[in-house]
Amino acid sequence: MIRVPAAAATIDAGAHVLLKRYGRFCGPRTGDVACIRRGDGPMLIKRLAARDRDGRFGLSGDGPASAPAIDLGCASEREIVGRVVLRLSCKTICLIHSR
Repeated sequence: MIRVPAAAATIDAGAHVLLKRYGRFCGPRTGDVACIRRGDGPMLIKRLAARDRDGRFGLSGDGPASAPAIDLGCASEREIVGRVVLRLSCKTICLIHSR
């Protein structure tokens, strides 16, 4: 369940999301809305930006309350759990598309 409205432009607080895990033949791509796990903290849902020279993805948020991209840093493929494919809230079910 999404607990804070940081991604409010795409996913509302209180919504549930369905993830599709990345596998051997389908890895993360620029524009995906992805779930990122960093250590023992809460998972983040962020949009993947361009890759850097080390193969890490830049992170950006869709919502007005999201931290600036410079503060979010980058995520390695190991930290990226999967792509958000569906948003479920009490009023709507919505497919999430990559940009």
